Formats: sequence, structure tokens, C-alpha cells
Amino acid sequence: MSQSDLKAQKGDTISVHYVGKFPGGKVFDTSIRSVADNNASYPKSLE
Repeated sequence: MSQSDLKAQKGDTISVHYVGKFPGGKVFDTSIRSVADNNASYPKSLE
């Protein structure tokens, strides 16, 4: 089974990473520490 075949099932817990950007490309939120560090953006969840 490949990773693309994996699907969350009812009751599963999953986690995702995200990067929120304004239309001009400025990062306003992210769950990825390296992106936060490179953009001087520190969401409360990473502090």
C-alpha cells in the first residue's frame, strides 16, 4: 500500500501542516517552524 492509498478513518487523529499567506505572498500564519523563522512569523502554537 502506498501513502497515496492511505485515508483517515472515523475516529482517527490526524495532523496537518499549513502556511497562510496574504495575496501578495506575505506569510501571516504557519505551523512550520522554519517558515515562521524565515518570515519572522511566530504563531502562538509554536511558542
